[in-house]
Amino acid sequence: MTQGLDDPGLDEDGNTGDGVGTLTLLTIDGALIGGFGLGFTPLYVAAIPVPIGAVISMIVLPWLVLKAGEIDRGPSMAGAPLWAWLFVVGVLGLLGPGGDVLLPPTWQSALLVLGGLGTGLWALRKVLLSPVQLAKPVVKGG
Repeated sequence: MTQGLDDPGLDEDGNTGDGVGTLTLLTIDGALIGGFGLGFTPLYVAAIPVPIGAVISMIVLPWLVLKAGEIDRGPSMAGAPLWAWLFVVGVLGLLGPGGDVLLPPTWQSALLVLGGLGTGLWALRKVLLSPVQLAKPVVKGG
């Protein structure tokens, strides 16, 4: 039986096998970041656009994907926060509450969608391409 360098509970695919609750919370966080991003991207201070929602999405979303990748390295599970974010941004942005469009055709909306999707996919690619590091088998006894 081999053990991982970073986490002794890794299986042969590099997954921990536990952390379903943590993965669920990371996915919910991805959805919440999508809603937050939509709400705060069209923010203006005086006459100056300040797309803080897009910036927060571009910072937090890759971290969520990397943390999910520590639990399960599969693309569907490691990318779960990204998929939840994309679903929320797509549904609320295009079919918003009451038929309102929360993604108007502005550069701030493009920054939210392209920046969030780009950084999320970058993090997912990093998870998928990182090698599974397995330590040498532990020999007990002498």
